[in-house]
Amino acid sequence: MLNIISPEEDLLRSPASIMNSKLLFIILLCVTAAMLFFGTHSDMILDYLQPEDARLCACEKCLAEDPQMPQDRFKRSIQPFLSIRQNLSEEDFSWWKHLQNEKRGLSAYKATVKKLFEILPSSPDPTEPSSPDRCRTCAVVGNSVNLRGSYYGPLIDFKDVVIRMNGAQIKGYEADVGSRTTHRVLYPESAVPLDNSTRMVLFPFKLVDIEWLINGFTRIPGASPEEYRLKANKDLVHVFGFGTDSNGSWSHYWEKPKDKSFQTGINPAHHEFNIIQELAQKKVVTFYRGW
Repeated sequence: MLNIISPEEDLLRSPASIMNSKLLFIILLCVTAAMLFFGTHSDMILDYLQPEDARLCACEKCLAEDPQMPQDRFKRSIQPFLSIRQNLSEEDFSWWKHLQNEKRGLSAYKATVKKLFEILPSSPDPTEPSSPDRCRTCAVVGNSVNLRGSYYGPLIDFKDVVIRMNGAQIKGYEADVGSRTTHRVLYPESAVPLDNSTRMVLFPFKLVDIEWLINGFTRIPGASPEEYRLKANKDLVHVFGFGTDSNGSWSHYWEKPKDKSFQTGINPAHHEFNIIQELAQKKVVTFYRGW
């Protein structure tokens, strides 16, 4: 049997058919958009779906949870801070002593460290563990000229911890580099006076550097070693002031470069910059170039 729909009936059915097609199109569009969103933000969504006490911090993204962190370069078994309980191997000591052509041997090193911790209390863990109840931020501020005119000052000061290096100057440059310093990384040749709100982080490259620290504490009446314990393991790390300026010149932001072809001496600045870029590309740190 052949049924032929009349033009009048066809005309009546067309709007419903068109409406159904539009509805189907809208549903498919919504599904596609949802798939794109969840695919792009899956890590963030999974983080928020985790039980509160299962996360390491309260940040949108925790550094310690980041799968992009190059774990092959970081051995958690190695403690970053010197302790009387550390048993330095002959191999590791040989590597360290060649940094500055140290002439004395491992026994002299152990005796010097023992003397140091007769003055300084040895903490089992001077860092603060992560907590799902808080998000701690850190600004690592270099000395590159590309900080000049950056106006990063308020952004830097807003971080919980502000780490500066060596003789970095602040007065007169607050708009670009901020005014707060919680930790100053240095070695004896680059040491500057520190106020009571700044903790010193010493990088000893030779035995005389450890002896310099011993002499400093034994000569300063009432000095409190407790003030120098580092508490800077943070959940979010922001990096400022590394690399060259827009012309490729290496210099400090508080200096006027006399030679545009100036190099960084023994410091492997290009390698350092490449590592920071790699970490930034993997979103392990946030890198502010300044120019």
